[in-house]
Amino acid sequence: MFTQRTAIITDAWEPQVNGVVRTYQNIIKELKNREETIEVLHPQSLCYNDGVTPIPKWCMVSLPFYREIELIVNPWIYKDLINSYIFCGYKIHIATEGPLGLYARHLCNKRNYSYTTSYHTKFPEFFESYTGFSSKLLYRYFKWFHSKSRCVMVPTKATQELLESKGFKNVKVWTRGVNHKLFNPKYRKPWGQGYILCVSRASKEKNIDEFCQLHYPNKVFVGDGPYLETLKKKYPFVKFTGKLSGIDLARYYASADAFVFPSKTDTFGIVILESIACGTPVLAYNQPGPTEVIQENINGCIVHDDRKYGFEDGLNSKVQQVLNVSRDSTEFGAMVIHGIGKQYFGAISLFDEKLNLPSDIIIHFSYSRNLGENVLGYCWESVDSIFSKAPIYCVKLKTKQDKKTLLETIAHEMCHIKQYVNHEITASLNTWRGVPVKGEPWEIEAEDFAISICKELEEYGR
Repeated sequence: MFTQRTAIITDAWEPQVNGVVRTYQNIIKELKNREETIEVLHPQSLCYNDGVTPIPKWCMVSLPFYREIELIVNPWIYKDLINSYIFCGYKIHIATEGPLGLYARHLCNKRNYSYTTSYHTKFPEFFESYTGFSSKLLYRYFKWFHSKSRCVMVPTKATQELLESKGFKNVKVWTRGVNHKLFNPKYRKPWGQGYILCVSRASKEKNIDEFCQLHYPNKVFVGDGPYLETLKKKYPFVKFTGKLSGIDLARYYASADAFVFPSKTDTFGIVILESIACGTPVLAYNQPGPTEVIQENINGCIVHDDRKYGFEDGLNSKVQQVLNVSRDSTEFGAMVIHGIGKQYFGAISLFDEKLNLPSDIIIHFSYSRNLGENVLGYCWESVDSIFSKAPIYCVKLKTKQDKKTLLETIAHEMCHIKQYVNHEITASLNTWRGVPVKGEPWEIEAEDFAISICKELEEYGR
């Protein structure tokens, strides 16, 4: 049996703690679970002389405004290793636009070898805010860097539209997911006094000052970075924990009354997914990443702050609103995030197992306020399936349902998906437009499955 082999080439890696590194760590873990061969090439991949001594410091240079990132100054020492990936037929993914990524790009293009790239951060805007250097010039570099990529992967539709407006080609949306076994409401430990939480790299462009200035008595910041000591001095009434990971981090997410994402420069923000997966609603600005995940008053609130038009309250304007968002609705809102749905409390994966659905199908869950009076959910095969190797099914759920009813609705609609797959029914008008279908054999089958499978759950909502 042929094993898929992939090489990820990145200038950013451990011990750095940021969204890029965590994204690839999650991907690598998942690919290894599928028994695929994964190689990660980063600045410290090679050792000198004895095979133990790391590359000396003189070979590395730190970004002045992001000292945790050390870029290699002599990436050509990796020539033989990158060439071996090419000659051995590895799929090559270039994760960053730094010296190592640039050299890998050069070797692949030289040998006419296809590769993919990704765009993670609004680096041109980020760089401009620190240095005053024009973002337009940097965008020219990024456009050139990604110009020969077979596919430029971005986290959101908004980022895709931004890059396409600047002339980028072959841009595809690559959605994110989180470890649902770790980031889970089960770790909730209510404090005597509630608190609001921010998890981020401690740097000025993350807009953490605004979080610290919120009109709320108890604020907790989790993270490390160059701006941390300044924050501690400016805001002694804020609790700063430093860097946390694993269950310790999950407990802070799950136990918070609300999570605040103050950044206006991130293209996504994986911490938003982690918070929602823990059942904690999120408050964030009207930016591309948050708006594609947060549903107003279901799993959080969006702040439409625009000082140009006189809206100057910022995050303070909706602190109380996000605190009023139901944790139950946030927990179920986690299902609408691609990559989380099938893992939601083990329930959906149980439905999947019992129905024996094909492993290559994709199910997208979403909420709707506009379903018919007596319609709790419906499903259909997406038009996108025409352009995809995998069949894509969409499940729409009525916004306000209790846990028991919602799980039964999901099981019901997943049974219909099985019927679609087996060609027992077709997506005709009488199956999804709210027309009464009571008594139809396929509808009875779905109802019976939903009731019986939900009885197998030890507890609804887990």
